[in-house]
Amino acid sequence: MKYDGAKPKARKLRKRLESRMLLGSRFKVMCADAGLNLDAVAKLLHVTPRTVRYWFSGQTSVPYASYRLMRILCRYELPDPAWAGWLFHSGKLWSPEGHGFEPQDAAWWSLLVRQVRCFRGL
Repeated sequence: MKYDGAKPKARKLRKRLESRMLLGSRFKVMCADAGLNLDAVAKLLHVTPRTVRYWFSGQTSVPYASYRLMRILCRYELPDPAWAGWLFHSGKLWSPEGHGFEPQDAAWWSLLVRQVRCFRGL
C-alpha cells in the first residue's frame, strides 16, 4: 500500500485550527476581563467588529500585534523590555520571583532603597 501523505496533512490542519481556537478564546477572555465588548475591541484595534468575531471564534488567527497590544492595555504585560518577567494581575505588580506588590507598598520603596545604599557604604 502506497503512502499518500493525506493523514499527516489533515492532522496538521486540525492542530492549526485548534491552536487558532485556543488563542481566540484566550483573546476573548482577555477582552472580557478588560470590560470591553466586541465593538469596543474593534474600535480600539482599528478593525471591524466582523474581524474581531472571526478572531474570537478562531476562524482567523489573532495577529501578534493585536494580541500584544491588548495584553499591554489590559495591564497583563509591561511594554518596556527592562520590565521582562514583571506583570500586573489581581491589582498587584508581580515580580519574576513571584512576589506581589500592592499600590501602598510603593510608598516605602524609596525609603528602602536609600537604606540599602547607606548599608552598602558601611
